[in-house]
Amino acid sequence: MRPSLLKGSRARMGENGPYVIVPITKNENGTPLSFEKNTINSLIIKTGSFKEKNAHGQLVTRNKYKYRQDPGMTGQGDIFAREQKYKNGNVQRSYLKFVVVNEKSTNFFQPAIPAQKVFSGVKEDVKKALKSKQLKKAVALDTKD
Repeated sequence: MRPSLLKGSRARMGENGPYVIVPITKNENGTPLSFEKNTINSLIIKTGSFKEKNAHGQLVTRNKYKYRQDPGMTGQGDIFAREQKYKNGNVQRSYLKFVVVNEKSTNFFQPAIPAQKVFSGVKEDVKKALKSKQLKKAVALDTKD
């Protein structure tokens, strides 16, 4: 996973080579990040964007952020909150942890996603399509000439 992240368009070039900043929404044990279980640093707010060259020389868009500390936020730790404001006035918060991944990172491993067995489903869909009236009509029209 690490090599593909470093070859992607989000990779940046630093003093020690390419790196990527990855937002994560879960703790190491799989539980979601939350105000009760984690120390929240501050609220992160997007203020704009700018163009910058990435590690591969391509021009990409980066975001600018500012930070706000609400009551209960410590200003320490690596967990940040972000707000989603809805038209009806409701505000929903979600929590993020930012992890830097570079060529020397050894602690960033995500479990593999198990493969889906789709062959049997495709086989059934093909059988249904072969029995359909539309296919029979199309074959009949093609063989008339």
